[in-house]
Amino acid sequence: MTCDELQGDLVAYHFGEVPAAGREAVESHLVSCPTCVQRFVALKREIELAEVGPRPSVSARARLKAAALAEVAKPLRPWAWWERPLAFGMASAAVFVAIAFVYGP
Repeated sequence: MTCDELQGDLVAYHFGEVPAAGREAVESHLVSCPTCVQRFVALKREIELAEVGPRPSVSARARLKAAALAEVAKPLRPWAWWERPLAFGMASAAVFVAIAFVYGP
């Protein structure tokens, strides 16, 4: 496969649309041709960083922002009467176990 033949297959190779035999030919050429690797990396970067497509409207962005803020700002539920003593008890037990482990025999 020549460099000129490869150029037509680079986009299809990037998206995984090249048949198995063609993929092997593209990969074997890319292994042996640093120029085509550079072209492939540049093409890949251009495809992945391109801002293609319509931008969301102002109202859509505002609704999305409001929904995200509402989700993040949900109040935490208060502790049940039994959860706080249980948490302190477990923390105390963990401290005692750590002290016993460090200073134990």
